[in-house]
Amino acid sequence: MTNEERADTALSAVQEFRDNCSGSPTDTSDGMAEAIADLICNMCHLAVAYNLDPLALVETGIGNYAAESIEPDGMFLETSITLDVMARRYGSGAPWQQFNGRTAAVWHAEAERELAAHE
Repeated sequence: MTNEERADTALSAVQEFRDNCSGSPTDTSDGMAEAIADLICNMCHLAVAYNLDPLALVETGIGNYAAESIEPDGMFLETSITLDVMARRYGSGAPWQQFNGRTAAVWHAEAERELAAHE
């Protein structure tokens, strides 16, 4: 498969995603970056639902992209990708913290408590 064919396959997935998400335009000339980012986000949620590590999958995908960018069979380069995701509570100005499964669980629990307190 060529990289152009890979891009065409991905475009089909993005177009289908945009067609099925409220607020997503169907015109592929506008909002493409947002649609791709939203699809990546949703794919991460899907990975979690299947007990897969979404960040590890993103690292693998980026490594595959790097290798295939140089040579379509991906056999010229070996890649090692380290994704460092930092997060903090929105608008807090607090120091950035490493985002991982543990911190996500803590922040999720905090958000649930605060939402319940406001009901």
